[in-house]
Amino acid sequence: MKKVFRLSAIVFVLFHLSLRVQSQQSLINVTGWNAYVHLPSSYASNPTKNYPTIIFFPGLGEVGTNANAVISNGPGAYIAMGWNGNVNVDGNTVEFIVISLQTAQSYPVESTMNDKLQILKGLYRIDPNKLYLTGLSHGGWCSSTFVSGDNYGGPYTFASQIAAVVTVEGVQPADNQPYPNMMDNFAWSGGRYLGFEQVNDFRDTRTVVDRMNLTVPNSAIYVKTNFGGGGHCCWSYFYGGQGRQPENFTLDGISQNIYQWMARQTKGATPPAGNQAPIANAGNDITLQLPANSTTLVGSGTDNDGNIASYLWTKISGPAAGTITNPASATTTLTGLVQGTYQLQLKVTDNIGAVSTDNMTVTVLAANQPPVALAGNDQTLQLPANSTTLVGSGTDTDGTIASYLWTKISGPAAGTITSPAYATTTITGLAQGVYQYQLKVTDNKGATATDNITVTVNAANQVPAANAGNDISIQLPVNNITLAGSGSDADGTVASYLWAKVSGPAAGTIISPGSAITTVTGLSQGNYQFQLKVTDNNGATATDNIIVIVKAANQPPLADAGNNIIITLPTNNVVVYGVGTDLDGSVASYLWTKISGPSGGNITSPGSGTTSITGLTQGTYQYQLKVTDNQGASATDVMILQVNGTISANQPPVAIAGNDMTVTLPTNQVNVNGSSSYDADGFITAYNWIMISGPAQAQITNEWLAQTTISFPVVGVYLIRLDVGDNSGAIGRDTISVIVNQAAAESNTPPIALAGNDIILQLPANTTLLNGANSYDADGIISSYTWTQVGGTAQGVNITSPSNSSTSVSFTNAGTYTFRLKVTDNTGVFSTDDIIVTVIAEPTASDKIINVNLTNAVYNYNNPEWNNWAISEQINSGSSVFKYSNGTQSNIRATLSYSARMVDNGSSYASGATICPSDVLRFNSLSSINRYILLYGLVPGKTYDMSFFASRAILGGKTIIVIGTRRDTIVTDYNTTDYAKFINVTSDANGTLRIGLTQVGTWQYIAGFSIKENLWDSKISLLENNFVIQPNTEISKTSKGEIAVDAAENGNVVFPNPFKNKLSILIGKGVSGNYKIVLNAATGAVLWSRQANKTTAAITENINTAKLPSGIYLLQVINNGVTQTYKVIKN
Repeated sequence: MKKVFRLSAIVFVLFHLSLRVQSQQSLINVTGWNAYVHLPSSYASNPTKNYPTIIFFPGLGEVGTNANAVISNGPGAYIAMGWNGNVNVDGNTVEFIVISLQTAQSYPVESTMNDKLQILKGLYRIDPNKLYLTGLSHGGWCSSTFVSGDNYGGPYTFASQIAAVVTVEGVQPADNQPYPNMMDNFAWSGGRYLGFEQVNDFRDTRTVVDRMNLTVPNSAIYVKTNFGGGGHCCWSYFYGGQGRQPENFTLDGISQNIYQWMARQTKGATPPAGNQAPIANAGNDITLQLPANSTTLVGSGTDNDGNIASYLWTKISGPAAGTITNPASATTTLTGLVQGTYQLQLKVTDNIGAVSTDNMTVTVLAANQPPVALAGNDQTLQLPANSTTLVGSGTDTDGTIASYLWTKISGPAAGTITSPAYATTTITGLAQGVYQYQLKVTDNKGATATDNITVTVNAANQVPAANAGNDISIQLPVNNITLAGSGSDADGTVASYLWAKVSGPAAGTIISPGSAITTVTGLSQGNYQFQLKVTDNNGATATDNIIVIVKAANQPPLADAGNNIIITLPTNNVVVYGVGTDLDGSVASYLWTKISGPSGGNITSPGSGTTSITGLTQGTYQYQLKVTDNQGASATDVMILQVNGTISANQPPVAIAGNDMTVTLPTNQVNVNGSSSYDADGFITAYNWIMISGPAQAQITNEWLAQTTISFPVVGVYLIRLDVGDNSGAIGRDTISVIVNQAAAESNTPPIALAGNDIILQLPANTTLLNGANSYDADGIISSYTWTQVGGTAQGVNITSPSNSSTSVSFTNAGTYTFRLKVTDNTGVFSTDDIIVTVIAEPTASDKIINVNLTNAVYNYNNPEWNNWAISEQINSGSSVFKYSNGTQSNIRATLSYSARMVDNGSSYASGATICPSDVLRFNSLSSINRYILLYGLVPGKTYDMSFFASRAILGGKTIIVIGTRRDTIVTDYNTTDYAKFINVTSDANGTLRIGLTQVGTWQYIAGFSIKENLWDSKISLLENNFVIQPNTEISKTSKGEIAVDAAENGNVVFPNPFKNKLSILIGKGVSGNYKIVLNAATGAVLWSRQANKTTAAITENINTAKLPSGIYLLQVINNGVTQTYKVIKN
């Protein structure tokens, strides 16, 4: 079939050749584009020869269907003028096929141009290694865009076809982003680029050339021209035609036109080295001094690949005087010079026309002037000081100082000059008296100058005495003092005082530091040291220090009246345990008082922390504990004592959730009201709304309020339960149904099966949960689920509940297993999704585990496998170094930033706990503010699995554990089964990890935690399964202790990570409409980008990363004004 097509095409071309011929070129039509084709004269007589081929694209004004326009400029115009399409290269004749290709529309895409190119290759015998693209203006854009249109780094579908591109004042080829990086493809594929740009017609051609040369040296050439005023014009200067031959340019060191340059280019050939510029040497700088006013300039030039054609000396700065005798000689004289600095330049030109320059300086100095000597200021010193330093200097405005000489010209016999020949010298051994010394300075011309200095040596002075006064101690809020200092001088007078703070807190202002007596204000807690410096009339000083102690203001004590108490008659007495603490002192007294309640209820020992209360009757009492410290400060706390009657046992509350409801889409929200619930013998203390069944997870706005709204994501029947708790801890329940109907007149949409993320587990753990509960049907409900095994050996595999949305599956052997979830909607339409479970063999060594129980320091958990950590109240608590469960010592310790107090759930609490021993759940640290645990001593790079436990014997509490961007919520209400678990946790580079604790509601709790050091790199469960962390999102649980990660169907999945030659991103339901993907280097530079419109539920984008170096990159997904950023790593 290819032979038949080739024959038909040739007949078609020959037919058109017979119709239209214009000066050796024929007009044909290439599927809608006009083309003038010139064939070499030997084409017909050499039927097996392939010919070098030039394809020319015209400017924007020649685009369209006017065929003659395409040969009005360019090689077609040159052929029309009579050019036969041949050039002479190194004594050989090269014959071109010349095709002037007229685009039907402006700025065609690469694939359209490639379609035409393939047709032309089928019609003519084009040498595949010598195919050239060229164009002017818009045509230059076509040529450059075609070779930069491949994916970055290949494959090079377009660029690999072209040996060379010549653009003449081409439009900037910036469509293929990132620009100009995409020109790397052409350089890598072995192509060369020649770009012409006029001096007044900026086309950014230099950017393209520099980028290619950076990628492959000498793969591109830039030529700046100035034809016709340097504007966007003058095409015949480059291509010929219109009565003009093409100009020659120095290209690759050869004077040639663009056709000769293209004839020398072969695809994939090594680029020529190019002409090396010569080297100019103007000689050394010269300095002369008047009256000498001429000198000789001795220059030279060398050329490693040619010879020197000419020299040219020019004066580029300096006085107007000075004549270059022979400026065109390498060596010349410079005459008629005057004082000043001259800069001369030697320009050297080689045989190819390349130039280089070198500058030299000629400095002409004025006639010599004598120097100036400066012996320094007169000096006075006082014994016992008997030496001094003479600091002399000399200046010479027109030269340099050659030597110095100190001599003593008068004074006592004592006094030795240590270094008389230096500007600076010491004089030692001085006695009392007046000395005169002289400094003589000589310059480099022998001229001299002198200067004298007087040194007076007085008798020794006696130092004064300083007294800063006695040390002082005060206590805040008093925060100012008076410093009463004094000074005396036996042989003179005190000239000045100076107070200064030498140590202590930053606070504290000295009001009058220059007075002997001053006040100091604004003191804060701490120890201060102040110094008094006394100076006498001769400058001698003495100091004395005083210590000021500022004690902290008394902190009030803390009172804790204990937990509220409920008793039932006939029991009518209790013991209350009050506690007082004082951080900066001691508790001086306790006082219990009854502040409300029925008569009776006598306090036996009101002045003791622990007392009994007797004679109680039915009702509610409030007792206040007042704690007073040793400085008289006090604090109070109140406890409530509820005394129930003996008539009847507590009646549970009655929950009233309201009537059943039905809504029809698009309405998907209802209001529920449980405020009609009541308690016949008490009051309701807590509400909790729970979805107990439905096709998908309903969104309850405020589940702990009596009234709230509930939103339903899909069609189906939902059961919603209201739990209410009374003041005695009893619970009542009521359930309503909400039916969400499909909107009328809508066509059925298939359901979406979501089998979940791939799973990795390691023996001996051999059971995992397959969770398809996130599957959904946008316009109906899912009526059935079916789990089947489709990959891996079936031996030892057991699917517990294959017809449920979620099922456990167990394994006997290590291996890789594939399971398929099939979901069918209410109309019988189904879809499937697969999940891979990788079971890793059991490690040879046991994991190291640290178990930690938080305690009040009174009741410890007596189990050698657990560490007991006593928690302090109201302050930061630090642990000792923990032991592993096997008794060996670890390097890990912890701090808790805050604890309001420890609460006791009771000795028999949580007896059926499955998450940890019940003794661990008994005591919990509580807080109403955000706080954190800091772990120290972890090994950087090692991964850890961590579990956190919390429980409280009341309703309405949820504790949220946060590590980095992951979080897990524990429902703490009478909790024995729920815990927070995080796997593959790593520390920072210092081995430190921060664990945040926050809450839903008023209180949060923490009872203990476990840390397991992994023996194998469990990070594979995140990297190979492509989990994507979703910041600040709490994920609904499908099992206790799961990792909080973003499910692929709701977010985006980047894989593999780390990656090698390809990076993919699965864009999930969260992205819709127009989106943009950008791959950035760590520096922020854009390496790859793509924009598209998403119309399907999920779409995968692939990025060729073969050419990227190893390192860290940032992948961004931009949609509807929201940017999601993912850090990815190339190995």
